Amino acid sequence: MNSKDEKYVKRVIPELNKQPKAKGLLDYIPDTNELSISEYTISYHTIKIKSIGKYDLEKYKELISIAIITATSDEKETVLENMEPLVNEDNILKSTIKNLTVYLGRIGLYPIILTRSESGVYSLESVFFSCEDLYSYFEPKVAILYGIAFGLKENCQNIGDVLISERIIPYERVKYHRGETIDRAPRFESSGLLKNRFKEVSDSQWDFALPNGEQAKAFFGIILSGEILHNDKVRRDELKSRFNEAIGGEMEGAGFAITSIRNDVNWIVVKGICDWGYNKGDENHKLACETAISLILTVFRDPHVFESIDIQPT
Repeated sequence: MNSKDEKYVKRVIPELNKQPKAKGLLDYIPDTNELSISEYTISYHTIKIKSIGKYDLEKYKELISIAIITATSDEKETVLENMEPLVNEDNILKSTIKNLTVYLGRIGLYPIILTRSESGVYSLESVFFSCEDLYSYFEPKVAILYGIAFGLKENCQNIGDVLISERIIPYERVKYHRGETIDRAPRFESSGLLKNRFKEVSDSQWDFALPNGEQAKAFFGIILSGEILHNDKVRRDELKSRFNEAIGGEMEGAGFAITSIRNDVNWIVVKGICDWGYNKGDENHKLACETAISLILTVFRDPHVFESIDIQPT
């Protein structure tokens, strides 16, 4: 809170106080009858967030070259919990770009911009359009689609292991011909630079213990992407039989890949396994988010990891 605390009044919001996670979210808000300002500070769990206007946002365009894209509340919240303020700031910064809300801070040693799109690709707030708006404003060099996914290799994967894209295949693009399903999907190749950096770190430097006592593993390979929410083993197995090399699937990767390629952005998908595409529940979402962000943090703690594309720690 700034030095003019006397201009703020205590507000009790019963609906928020009933929710344990949201309690204290807005302990103090401006009394709009007495004060008109464009900045305020709130506490989101233990995260201090400061809202800034579009003119202040302009100051950070040259500083930030890395974007992280999410699609669910758990994903966004986990990134925020692991962010630190930018140098010379006391809070995570929050602003807007068109229909997007964005957050500015540091992950590891690097300034990043974080945003959340809607799930899938078939909406005006989907990852395709969100990335277009974000890229046109900030022009990042690196973008990571982060979050949760379903695994396809139960025999060797664990809940909480991390999937990293070598390629993305939009599995819904098919031709049905005389009872046969013929795949017609393009293969989108992830950034060679990012694949290398994540492979090197996951091989030797990353360490995350899963609840079952095993160490989390990173799986590199084909990630399937489509608008269908899989929660049926028969349907999931049909998908698995069509793409027997695939390591998992999710809903936003294809739109993210297309937009990143069109804007010449180094891109990769990094998502933790939360289920197997059937018998879904929410109980493993947070674990999957935490393992994936742990791997990203390990990569981002290397001061030279992005040197070849002229991104420096700040």
